[in-house]
Amino acid sequence: MPTIVLAVLGKEEAAYFYMAFAVGNLILFVPNAINTSFFVEGSHGLKDMRRTLKKAVVFSYLYLALAVVFVWLFGGLVLRFFGEGYTGGLGLLRLMVLGGFFVVPVSFLITVLNIQKKVKEVVAINLLRAVLFLGLSYLLIPRFGIEGVGWGWVGGYTVVLVVSYLFARKKGV
Repeated sequence: MPTIVLAVLGKEEAAYFYMAFAVGNLILFVPNAINTSFFVEGSHGLKDMRRTLKKAVVFSYLYLALAVVFVWLFGGLVLRFFGEGYTGGLGLLRLMVLGGFFVVPVSFLITVLNIQKKVKEVVAINLLRAVLFLGLSYLLIPRFGIEGVGWGWVGGYTVVLVVSYLFARKKGV
């Protein structure tokens, strides 16, 4: 993604993108750690996987709710820590953190599929996720600047979540 932003918008916007995306991914580290913990427990024959999954998702969403408030209030200060101009990435950072509400269920779905050893489904979801994120971002960057990456992030994960839900419902899962 940094290469696409660099090619389309130039090095200044690529720097703003990189810092906002790095901070956004750092914020999403906690839900990823909860997801990894769930994967470890589930891989060892978890007795009540559904209950543990619910708890993990609830903790992830509580954290994300706090992170959204934090980013809305202090995101500019966090980015300003790297330099005054980096506040240009605040819109992207906000979209990434909001997009976390779509990232979490997709990540947990992939983890459940990994536990169930459903490799084809994991590959399909990851492929769809990558194509949508890159494609939507590439299409939206010229119109929205680096925030186009954020909209690509949110849109890609939203579509993956909806498609996964519809597929699971069709399969009776």
